[in-house]
Amino acid sequence: MAIAREYFAVREGAKLRLHVMDAVAYVKQGHAPYDFILLDAYGAGELPEALVSSEFLSNVRASLASGGVVVANVAIPGTRKARAVIRKLADPFHYCLQLRSPPRFNDVLLLALQPLPSPADLIGLARRFDADSEAELALEKHAATARPCFGPGR
Repeated sequence: MAIAREYFAVREGAKLRLHVMDAVAYVKQGHAPYDFILLDAYGAGELPEALVSSEFLSNVRASLASGGVVVANVAIPGTRKARAVIRKLADPFHYCLQLRSPPRFNDVLLLALQPLPSPADLIGLARRFDADSEAELALEKHAATARPCFGPGR
């Protein structure tokens, strides 16, 4: 949690709790539904199969509150390997938007059971956040890359 505080200015509060532990074990415990779940373990190199298993992703889905969103950071070089991981992550969800972080091979997925904001709406939300934030990261650049993960019929 020290990294979250020091490098990302994350502060826990009444509506934000951080859990640092094995993700597979945590979601298997069946906690109360969450509005927002961040998965940030999908990096280059060998990816643990447990993090893309149907059991893990089903447990993540079951941990999601109605209207909630799962955000998965995927940084895997190579289009074929990245597409396979994205497909596995998106499979249990009805909606998936992919945001590219140029110029690197990093993708951020928004996964949900209900419709997600349109790319144009995401840009509007990002502009409002950027205007109200002191962060150096401009979310609008990322929101502008939003597109559905897969075409019709997946």
